[in-house]
Amino acid sequence: MKKLSIAIFVFFCSVNSINAQLFVSKILGKNSSKYTKGWGGFYAISIPVSTADAVSAEIGFNIFFLKADNRYGIITAPLKLGYSYTFDRSGTGFYVEPQLGYNLAGVSPSYDNDSYRYVEDKFNGVSTTVNLGYLMNWRAIGAEIKVGTRAETVFYGRGAVTYAGLMFLLSWKKFRN
Repeated sequence: MKKLSIAIFVFFCSVNSINAQLFVSKILGKNSSKYTKGWGGFYAISIPVSTADAVSAEIGFNIFFLKADNRYGIITAPLKLGYSYTFDRSGTGFYVEPQLGYNLAGVSPSYDNDSYRYVEDKFNGVSTTVNLGYLMNWRAIGAEIKVGTRAETVFYGRGAVTYAGLMFLLSWKKFRN
């Protein structure tokens, strides 16, 4: 598994069209009040399949700290493939992007009654995401700006972690005239 993770990391670092995304989120569900606001970052590549659509690959992380003890929290590191579809078929404007992948590394806290402290449970599992947002090209400076919302669920043996939030992407690219 470590060799696969290293190969994936090297692949993402060698591609010229990598876009960095920032993500601010909130855990959803019955235990959500135990956690702080989450922060995440992603590296994504998009390969156009038409003027309006693209296949995407993404690797990233999310972290949510426990309010009671900020040394512990939930961390996810999903690797996903997706398909970006713009509604007006121009390649800009409103879009939807479903994604499916696998959480390469995850950590979740649980309270150990014997030692009276939190311990970290490690997990892996299927990850699903839906991004909804707006994509615009700022040709004057050669930038692409993507803002939107994201809902993501990571499934694992003991349950699932679901979170939603806002994402922002700014990438520099060369546009064709």
